Amino acid sequence: MFPCRLSNQVQPYAWGSRSAIADLLGTPSPSPGPQAELWMGTHPAGPSRVEGTRTTLTELIANAPDECLGQAVIDAFGPRLPFLFKVLAVAEPLSLQVHPDAPQAKQGFLRDQDLPEPSRNYRDPSHKPELLVALTRFDTLIGFRPVNETMRLLDSLHAPVLVALLNTLTASPNASTLRDVVTSLLHTPVEERRQVVASVLEACQQHAEWSLSWALRLGERYPDDMGVVTSLFMNHVVLAPGDAVFVPPRCLHAYLDGVGVELMASSDNVLRGGLTTKRVNLPALLEVLEVVAKPVEVLRGETLGAQTVVYKTPASEFRLFRIELDGNEVVDRSPLPRVVLSTAGNVELYTGGECVRLEQGASAFARAIDCPLRIRGKGTVFVATVGLDCGLDQ
Repeated sequence: MFPCRLSNQVQPYAWGSRSAIADLLGTPSPSPGPQAELWMGTHPAGPSRVEGTRTTLTELIANAPDECLGQAVIDAFGPRLPFLFKVLAVAEPLSLQVHPDAPQAKQGFLRDQDLPEPSRNYRDPSHKPELLVALTRFDTLIGFRPVNETMRLLDSLHAPVLVALLNTLTASPNASTLRDVVTSLLHTPVEERRQVVASVLEACQQHAEWSLSWALRLGERYPDDMGVVTSLFMNHVVLAPGDAVFVPPRCLHAYLDGVGVELMASSDNVLRGGLTTKRVNLPALLEVLEVVAKPVEVLRGETLGAQTVVYKTPASEFRLFRIELDGNEVVDRSPLPRVVLSTAGNVELYTGGECVRLEQGASAFARAIDCPLRIRGKGTVFVATVGLDCGLDQ
């Protein structure tokens, strides 16, 4: 039956919540261990399956790429689903990280192919732009503050270990100098890191600013990690439910706390720079890092009719729609592959004479030929699709 319901894998990363995904799926809560990410897609590390079968979504698409993807997607990306859709449940901060752009990913993947698995920085040849939409309050670190804001913050802290950095920025207040300062911070000798972090945190304790409270929390977990100090140079963004941010390649970021849906190019290339017990590779991170000092744009979506909001980004691999239903119907006429996720309530998907019901936490795959796709019921659904010029209509 199409659209087909999906059975999806939960990734048990240590930073995950023991309640958020369990509550979404209606499984016992708290869960026995952390549940960090619910994956919907064809990524080799956790492909979805057609519910009630042993067939993966990867196999379904490979057996009928024209029907599942449509010629426009095949022409643009080959016979594969170019996006990965997730629910993120962040109970502990994620690592300070960056993802490569497309040329960097291709070069890095070729360079790493002959290395043993633990030494590889690149797992695939793809870039990994990301869109995050908050389902709850969601705290993040994304990119770098404007340089003048960073200078004001460093000046207000009166921390002796930051004086030299402040003087460097004051002498040449631009993104290039900021990159030099951040690079020097991350390369602080191991034997000096704990003392530097402690000195900065002592200064932070004298201030009530929200971003500094996060530095204090990070410092408790990572007392000898220069990522704690680097976080002071970054934009601290709080998303309300429905707010979104686009994280482009080469942008330093870390998700701190909250639950959201994430849509990205299907890749697993992550270069870490700190705030983690996992492998850190500063040379690899700095090779791809782009330092742009400006505020983060919070996306609230473009309204399409009364029920639908679309979150547009520069990424052609994906586009995300949020639909609020109150017993009414929305019609999707786009000849593109779609993954539909219900995050609240109960909805029904119709194409032709068939009907698929989705309760909270359930998801389904609609093929390119499954159109028009009618979505009706009461609740909230997210529709993940490809970012080509075929949209969802009312």
